[in-house]
Amino acid sequence: MKTVGVLTAISRRGELIVKLKEEYRGEKVAFDFRGTPVGEVRRVTGPVNSPYLILRCLLKDPNQLNRLLGRELFLGPESVKRRRVRRKLKESERDGRRRV
Repeated sequence: MKTVGVLTAISRRGELIVKLKEEYRGEKVAFDFRGTPVGEVRRVTGPVNSPYLILRCLLKDPNQLNRLLGRELFLGPESVKRRRVRRKLKESERDGRRRV
């Protein structure tokens, strides 16, 4: 993943506006610093010298959006492999029996 720019604003329609630091090369999904998908690229707008990227928000919690304002976002492939965390089984589940 590479740094794309800083999240500068959230539009009234819920779109994320990112000021680009580097040239946009066609990646589809933006991620935060944890690797969580934040938005899908909709379009590039603004002047050639300092373009902006418009993203469709993928986050459901508005509090997460407010925390991301002013932070750097990263562009990458459509999906990032995330490590799967296995949960511990309860004793009743280990035996193949279910508790009622």
